[in-house]
Amino acid sequence: MAHELLELKRRMEPEESAVEAYYQGRGGGKRDLSRLGVVWRNSTLDGKRFTCTRSWKVPHAGVLSLDFVDIRRPHHLAAQPIADAALDKLVLRKWEEKTSILGLDVYSDAGKVVRSTLHVA
Repeated sequence: MAHELLELKRRMEPEESAVEAYYQGRGGGKRDLSRLGVVWRNSTLDGKRFTCTRSWKVPHAGVLSLDFVDIRRPHHLAAQPIADAALDKLVLRKWEEKTSILGLDVYSDAGKVVRSTLHVA
């Protein structure tokens, strides 16, 4: 998995350079993005912070931890906004899945049980 994430990071070097250039040119002085990262954020190797350079290679052992951010813009034809009603339906479906798995009851604003996930035989 680390090799795939490194390959994705390297493919995004032009976009990453553009983001770094943008932040260097803004008012308030230059910003050191190496500590935060752009594509790989909060990266640690064996619990110690590190910055991924072009020459960095995935080690044979160790624990790599990072937040991966895909900064590429989606293709304009593939990126379609979701309608409000569809988003509401999706959120409610996920909520119902989670409450069912966790065995939670759903209450109304008045404090009454709307749906109980407790099944008594």
